[in-house]
Formats: sequence, C-alpha cells, structure tokens
Amino acid sequence: MLKSALVKASNLYNEYPRNFWIVVLVTFIDRVGGALIFPFFALYLTSKFNVSMTDVGVLFATFSLSSFAGSTRWRWALHLRLNSSSCWPFSSVF
Repeated sequence: MLKSALVKASNLYNEYPRNFWIVVLVTFIDRVGGALIFPFFALYLTSKFNVSMTDVGVLFATFSLSSFAGSTRWRWALHLRLNSSSCWPFSSVF
C-alpha cells in the first residue's frame, strides 16, 4: 500500500514541471508564515504596547474584513457584473 502511494506521488510529481513545484512550495511557506504571524503578533502587541486582547481582536477583525473586501474575487465579480469601461477608473485605485 505504501509502495503504491509512493508510485502515485512520483507520477504526480513527474507530470508537472519543476517550476510549478517551486511555486507550490513557496506559496505554502508564505501561507504558513502568514498564518503563524497572528498569534505572535498578538502577544507582541499586548506585551510591548500594553494593548488589551479585545483591542487586538478588533484590529485583527478589521484587518480580516478589509482583506476580504479587497480580495481579487470580489473585484473580479464587480468587473464581470459591470462592463469594463465603467470599472477602469477603479482598477487603478484599488
């Protein structure tokens, strides 16, 4: 069973070029780093600047909501909903 899984993984790896796997690895490291920074950043804010955990929660919630509002999917949906001539002024601003 383990041997067949290794063969499948090897076949999958060989289907895609090396540059693809480099991008996958770098993206994974970036996402893990981004996810791990929040708990330590909260500890840093509370200990260094004497900010309450409630304020840190509000800060993180604001960051999350602004990231969600500015995500590419929502801008793309707006672009598809409206014609491209009415969206071009906003594409350079946001």
